Amino acid sequence: MHYNQNEKLINNQQYQGEKLHPNIAYGPTTSRGCKDIFFLIIYIIFWGGLIAIALLATKTGDPKRLASPFDPNGVQCGYGQAQDFPYLYFADSLSLKQQNYACVKNCLSQKDIDKGLKIECLVNISIKNCTQLNIYSTIKFVSICIPTQSDAAKYIQKQLNIGEPEQWMSDLRTSWPILIAVTVISFFIALIFLLLMRLCAGAITWMLIIGYFVLLIVLGVLCIYKSYQDTSNLPKNLQNQDILQGLGYFFLILAGFSLIVFMCLFSKIKKSIAIMKAASDFTKEVPQSFLIPIIMCIAIIGFFAFWIVISLYIFSSGEIMNKPENPFASIKWNKGVKRCLLYYLFGLFWNIEFAIGMSQLIIASCVCMWYFSHRPGGEFNSPISKSFCRAFTFHLGSVCLGSMIIGIVILVNFFVNLFYDQIKTNVSGNETANFCMKCCKCCINCFEKFIRFINTNAYIMIALSGDGFCSGAKKAFYLIFRNAAQFSITHGVGKIFVYFGKLFIFTFTTIIGYVLLTSIPQYNEKLYSPGIPILMFAIISYTVGSIFMNIYGIAADSLLMCLCSDKELNQGKASSCPATLQEFENEYM
Repeated sequence: MHYNQNEKLINNQQYQGEKLHPNIAYGPTTSRGCKDIFFLIIYIIFWGGLIAIALLATKTGDPKRLASPFDPNGVQCGYGQAQDFPYLYFADSLSLKQQNYACVKNCLSQKDIDKGLKIECLVNISIKNCTQLNIYSTIKFVSICIPTQSDAAKYIQKQLNIGEPEQWMSDLRTSWPILIAVTVISFFIALIFLLLMRLCAGAITWMLIIGYFVLLIVLGVLCIYKSYQDTSNLPKNLQNQDILQGLGYFFLILAGFSLIVFMCLFSKIKKSIAIMKAASDFTKEVPQSFLIPIIMCIAIIGFFAFWIVISLYIFSSGEIMNKPENPFASIKWNKGVKRCLLYYLFGLFWNIEFAIGMSQLIIASCVCMWYFSHRPGGEFNSPISKSFCRAFTFHLGSVCLGSMIIGIVILVNFFVNLFYDQIKTNVSGNETANFCMKCCKCCINCFEKFIRFINTNAYIMIALSGDGFCSGAKKAFYLIFRNAAQFSITHGVGKIFVYFGKLFIFTFTTIIGYVLLTSIPQYNEKLYSPGIPILMFAIISYTVGSIFMNIYGIAADSLLMCLCSDKELNQGKASSCPATLQEFENEYM
């Protein structure tokens, strides 16, 4: 086929992009060079900043200070000389004079009082003898002995004006063992799911859909059940029955809405299964492909652990503001600390997207090699090692650029949502402002999805043609545009499956995390609210699920793009099409 670098395909006066280069007619090009080096340098410099901030934060910060009580002497309950006295106890539950509290060994319940047990405390400048502490029935909450008498509980609650950020970071510090356990659990759930997919893609798909509906219903019923439990002995701002009830109904409504969507997309799901079977054949012939998400998950888990620890240190690096009227110190951040937190927030988004992008590129490279190995005389040797080598040798910069763009969009989306929450609070009656913010959120979300679509297809084209990010994105976009009829039939092919897979892993793992967090007393009693830890469970499980499901999602997209490239460069005939794709090609292409 004659090829002209500047040739343009004109159809109805509409530009359809340049033709693909014939050097990829029989497989991914082996003639490659380093691409987007400038952005690789930026990424390395950025990591230098992360490390520098981490070193500084570990010297200036101390996570133990986060929302932990101090006695009037400035001694922290549960640490140092108060190591055996981890709880804060008020001398009089109904008359909170300034600094009339002490660190105690345990919170006395009504049963303990009936047994005649006494309070053991650490004396201080205000409480010179433990007999100064009036005895009343309490429950353990975080590190505070809360009176079971409702009036006293409300009275003390007004005095414990702990800021929400301090509560959040304290809860993360308390629940980190569960956080690690949930990460490992999500890892194994995703791995087991992929192994089952190798054996029976079609059956697992239908089981997955059914399981998704069951889990949503269980989660909804569980939240509603928990909302009816008696929490009258807790402070008012810690009684979250309404939130739990709202979440319960939300999950049930989501299950009903998902059922309607499923019925409307039934035929498309069947088509997706046809593609997923071909993707499953790839995983059967290249079982080493499971190593890719495992390696990337380990990298993300390692980075996330690093990020959590350093973020806690950064958070606690601010100036400690002592409040004589309150046993809890507040943290005041200067501009430097705020900038470091923002830097690390963007670092979280960028690095997670970088790991996802690398896994997409490597999987796409393996799939492209596998597809074109079916042509007469085709070879298929060491796809995993070759793909890793190509990705890390030639295309690190391209992934840095793609993940940076996504990271910026996510950061903007984050602040738009944050601003929207403030707008709702401050101008709750202004419908115009609310409408404008909702439109803005919708536009940002749509733009993020569009950028992700461009990124994914750019990585596939990079794996195939060896181009840089911008060139690969352009070629992929116009290849899809030229094959609009085929891609419209299978738009997002495999995405339905991947979507349900992510939701299954996310929902199942989050339920397990919630059960662990609320059923183990040593964690449940020390949390202000399970909300932030559960949110982190959801983020981790969704990220792990996304990386693992990328095997099938990227495999399906790569197979379709290879099929279109094959037909375009071989005069409408797919010379390398695997047997499992022949049926799909004959029916839909």
